[in-house]
Amino acid sequence: MAQVWEISDGSSTVDLINASVTGIDTVHEGYSRPNIDLGLNESGRIVERWRFVIKGSDQDNAASQLQSLIKLIRKAKEFQESIWRTKQVYLKQQAKTETNARFALIFEVTGLQAIDPFAASLEENSVVGTFQMTIVREHPWRSGAPGVLGSALTLDASDGPASPTLVHVANFRDNEDADSIYVDDGGVFSSNRASTAAFDLFPSTPVANDALYVGSAAPWKHIIFNLGTAANWNVVIAVEYYDGTSFTNTATTQGIQWTSFNKTKGLHDANDLFDTTGQWAFNWFPPSNWATVSVNSQTKYWVRFRLSTVTSSTAVPANATVEPYSQSSPHVAIPAASIKGDSPPLFNIR
Repeated sequence: MAQVWEISDGSSTVDLINASVTGIDTVHEGYSRPNIDLGLNESGRIVERWRFVIKGSDQDNAASQLQSLIKLIRKAKEFQESIWRTKQVYLKQQAKTETNARFALIFEVTGLQAIDPFAASLEENSVVGTFQMTIVREHPWRSGAPGVLGSALTLDASDGPASPTLVHVANFRDNEDADSIYVDDGGVFSSNRASTAAFDLFPSTPVANDALYVGSAAPWKHIIFNLGTAANWNVVIAVEYYDGTSFTNTATTQGIQWTSFNKTKGLHDANDLFDTTGQWAFNWFPPSNWATVSVNSQTKYWVRFRLSTVTSSTAVPANATVEPYSQSSPHVAIPAASIKGDSPPLFNIR
């Protein structure tokens, strides 16, 4: 594997270890390898002082190489001091037995002592002369070029099925899963839909007091539906819980006892629940008097979505693709293999 040592801004690149007839080189017959003096200052920056050999086919060629290098040096300083410069200048290095290249942002280059290529005479092997400079770079090395965004990662779902490409993140840890979901059609209950991807959330011909029940053996806080069919109806929805006596005497208020979110719908009222496709996150704040009760022979902590009034309906909401799930982690777990390099990762959750 060939060595790599370059200064670049992503568009213009100067090779600092070019062993060909013309170019800048750190190693040449008659010249010792550069003596690297490393000093780590209070800003966490590395200072490196290097001596180079410049080889050219003629004086014009040598001057062109130095000019390209000086332009990049100027760009590096301007990027730190000016807001109009958009490209970062960086070092790229890779040793002969190193698997991947490493990168470091250049803050400035000082102490450039360059020859006058027009005054110099070409020596043996096209050597024009030597020059040296001091590079101030960041520490530690990066695994990618500065200023280049990595490819967006689609992470696996957290605490839910593996197929969603977007998942919700809870704002606190929750150990409970809403594991029981029943559709009440006039007192006739469906089978448990908690592990079912495609099902209607309400009877196909809904009437008043039909309901969707969601429950768990312990107090729960989140349930997420993935709607493939949006509701097209004119209804009034009551969100209710059992307080030890009944469901209907405990009216709840959106924004106090519960909230819901659909990224397309945005703000909405209770009667707009489920009228847009996509993910619906229902968030429940357990009241102190929430009690268990038997529904369809299952004693659970239940929340029910009851149709208190049905004026018209041409389509009921239907879950699709992914079974409902409870998001219970207030964090996103990023697989170690997804983050390259050993420096602290910087990422944006979209």
